[in-house]
Amino acid sequence: MYTVIRKYNLIQGTKEELIRHVQESLVPLLNHVPGFRAYLLVDAGENEVAIVSTFDTLADAKAAAPLTKKWVAEYAESFIQGSSKIAAGQVKVQQYQKMIANTQSNPFIGQADWV
Repeated sequence: MYTVIRKYNLIQGTKEELIRHVQESLVPLLNHVPGFRAYLLVDAGENEVAIVSTFDTLADAKAAAPLTKKWVAEYAESFIQGSSKIAAGQVKVQQYQKMIANTQSNPFIGQADWV
């Protein structure tokens, strides 16, 4: 897997609107990109966000770059102050907790517990 991490400084007061645009338009686009695995937007403090994008391969990440660049130009450029800081590379360690539905011990049917 290949991950790209970008950190952006935002113009004050624009974070919530950027988050809404990401949820409504960017994430649905990325879901159709071959090799796309994950997208996280992290509130990194006052007027800052960090974006973590994960793909199967470097080639998949490169193939998605024109799409995301166009999206940023259309929807996000007016929120961003300065240039982004970027880190990227092969994922060397990963661990996820397994999530299972625990309907026997939980009165809320369908509520999930982390295992």
